[in-house]
Amino acid sequence: MPVYSAAYAGPLGDDVVDRWDTYTWDVIRRRARFDELMATSFRGPERHYFVDLSPGGSFVALLRHGYGPDYRAASALDRFTPPATSMRRLREGLRAVLSGSASGSRDSTVIRADGSRGG
Repeated sequence: MPVYSAAYAGPLGDDVVDRWDTYTWDVIRRRARFDELMATSFRGPERHYFVDLSPGGSFVALLRHGYGPDYRAASALDRFTPPATSMRRLREGLRAVLSGSASGSRDSTVIRADGSRGG
């Protein structure tokens, strides 16, 4: 499953595990190129379901308010929602995508791997 980075505006290579310290510093030092990432990697929002792994659900809020309802997303955690409720909503959303009952196809699932700078 691919992991994408706003610092690199694209998918991370398989070798990032071997150079995690360098990547982490790149995330801290570089600007977040989120708009570029969305424009180049996720042109068809109906083909993707985003899972926000940040502790506050900031990625889902960014998608909802910055990109509109065509970008489907759910948070694994949300500071305003009990954890069991967040996980239930996430499971329901993923089941809908996998069963094909949600709008769009089930071509891609994207996971936000780091909670830093929207990436």
